[in-house]
Amino acid sequence: YGFCGALAPIACYTCSHFQPWLNGPHEEVLARLIEDRDRIADQTGDYKIASVNDRLILAVSDVIHRCKVAQGEIGSG
Repeated sequence: YGFCGALAPIACYTCSHFQPWLNGPHEEVLARLIEDRDRIADQTGDYKIASVNDRLILAVSDVIHRCKVAQGEIGSG
């Protein structure tokens, strides 16, 4: 799809063209995003700012789920 100037791999999770590796480090990405959100909430007390990446967190969670389904680790239903 051409060169993408977005911050890979983080921005990739919300891209409609993203094709994740089945064995990619998606759990580690999710853990880091949640740690960052919690750290920001603790430091600022501003949950609106801390939740700025919640859409991204949901997208990474969805990728993890889809990869597990594709690998047969869990059912698709």
